[in-house]
Amino acid sequence: MADEKTMGHQVEYAVESVPAAAPNNNHAAAADEDLATIATHPTSTGPVDRTVTTGTTHFNIASGAVGTDNLPPGYFYSLRFLAVMVAVTLMNISLYVGYVLPINVLSIINEDIGPSTDIVLVPIVKTLGQGVVVLLVGRLGDIFGRRWFVIGGQMAGVIGAIMAATSKNINTLLGSTAFVGVAGAVQLSFSIVLQELVPYKHRGFVMAIQFIMSFPFGCFGPVMARSLVVHTALSWRWCYYMNLITCGVSVVLFVIFYHPPSYGLLHQGSSMRRELRRLDYVGVLLYIGGLLMLMLGITWGGSVHPWSSAYVIGTIVGGIVTIIIFAVYETWHPFANVHALVPIKILKNRNYLALLFSTSVATMIYNSMNVLWPKLVQTLFTTDVMRIGWYSIALGGSVAFGQIVSGIMVRPFGRPLKLHWQIRIGCMGMCAFMAAMAAITVNSGGLAIALMALSAFSLGFVELLAIVMVPLTCSADDIGLACGFQISCRNVLGTIATAIYSTVYANRNLVNIPVEVTKAAEAAGLSSSAIPAAIKAAETGTAAAYAKVPGMTASIQAALMKATAVAQSHSFRTMFLISLAFGLTSVAASFFITDMDHLLTNHVSRKLLTAQDEKLARAETAGGKDIEQ
Repeated sequence: MADEKTMGHQVEYAVESVPAAAPNNNHAAAADEDLATIATHPTSTGPVDRTVTTGTTHFNIASGAVGTDNLPPGYFYSLRFLAVMVAVTLMNISLYVGYVLPINVLSIINEDIGPSTDIVLVPIVKTLGQGVVVLLVGRLGDIFGRRWFVIGGQMAGVIGAIMAATSKNINTLLGSTAFVGVAGAVQLSFSIVLQELVPYKHRGFVMAIQFIMSFPFGCFGPVMARSLVVHTALSWRWCYYMNLITCGVSVVLFVIFYHPPSYGLLHQGSSMRRELRRLDYVGVLLYIGGLLMLMLGITWGGSVHPWSSAYVIGTIVGGIVTIIIFAVYETWHPFANVHALVPIKILKNRNYLALLFSTSVATMIYNSMNVLWPKLVQTLFTTDVMRIGWYSIALGGSVAFGQIVSGIMVRPFGRPLKLHWQIRIGCMGMCAFMAAMAAITVNSGGLAIALMALSAFSLGFVELLAIVMVPLTCSADDIGLACGFQISCRNVLGTIATAIYSTVYANRNLVNIPVEVTKAAEAAGLSSSAIPAAIKAAETGTAAAYAKVPGMTASIQAALMKATAVAQSHSFRTMFLISLAFGLTSVAASFFITDMDHLLTNHVSRKLLTAQDEKLARAETAGGKDIEQ
């Protein structure tokens, strides 16, 4: 047995029953602060029993479940492997067609099957379902195997897509969005499914291929959505029918071809009933309850209810208190035989924590700009529906392009420009270009597109590096935990950032619009008695509101509308300057990330199994007896 100290807790690899003729096993060295050391057995030929204790869970994994020693010739070109890659690609695409497309035509949907003020709850329900479930999917997938979580998540996507595509009212659409949100949480784990099946050193390149395949949807999603509305009889419903196709086909492929190690191979000699008893049910309840209340309060504020409303204050305070109780509970963890939902040791890992802070800012900016960039374009530059969609490419397309370039650079440029320097440069670019958007005016549409494209490219670059680097901070047995917790935190922080940006923008408008409209109204010759009505009309922004202003003419209205745009550009300026505080935090955190390039090895964490593979692996120990289920 080889024992190694990592981050103050024990990581053990028990190697038994290796024939005398088998060469020595090699171990890939990991950084001192990584959660676990990667164990590889590149040349062993006999049955290997491996016990892994990471300080979070205790797995007795069959060697046949690990890919490094057991990949047959042509494995990566086999029908089984390629079919799973296609299924994962469709899973990734489902993230875009299930949310990016419909969110861009919500107002049109509301006109068709509404109108209802509840339409604002659609993104809220999606965010809640996705943010709450993603950690559970990752953590439980680590323990019980991923197959049925992946299949179940895509089935939820199928159900949600059918309900949404055939919905006749907003309430039905909200119900369908709950299913789409749960599916989205599982779909976010596509990187986990993919990365544990390929060598560490090729993970970046394989992820780049995934984003190349989804690029048309990430880049042209807003334009697709508007084109479907304009040019098809089914209009916006095609957004959901496309999601039905991607989810449905992926379910079929996953059912037939996706057979990762099952529970019995991940826990040799341990029954599933025993592991179910060891789940952290108290932690799960506290986590779900706290996160639901916090995110619900934040998303309600300023949209469904005023920020001063008891609904908003009560849910936010209740959520914060519950999360604090959850943190205390997980820290002390009074039940010795229970798997902590979020072991506190994971937050003592320097690289993991630095990556969490660095990349959370990327999510905060992306989530916020998904809401505010179309609003900025419509307010300052154009009200044409299709042109707004084309402007949106500067965000979605540049993020996707940044992810592709980043994935390609992970390995080929890993030596002259190491990963930790790549992510530092990405964070600096993200911070600088987003803050520079404070220079945007009503006459600088080209500059706005350029700066948004550059900041979004940097954002995507950082996002992909995080996807690849986070699993390097933990053992293969905790990849779902590490990635799931980070995604969950980033969803919460992204929701908070969107609320902050939106509130700052709205509050600055209350100051800037009266100032600019008053100046413009006086210069245009509008009577002073009509100025309060003009200010109210400018805040409303509709032709009907302007028509009610005494003494209004077409030329005065044009002057007031231009003044309103100038006022709102000042409000956006304040919003972008605030982003500098988030960006600098990201840059500072990135300099705590250490060199991780030595972890980019040939190790493959998990293997796709045939029926014969699984039978042999089950019989590997205990004299050929099957493992208890």
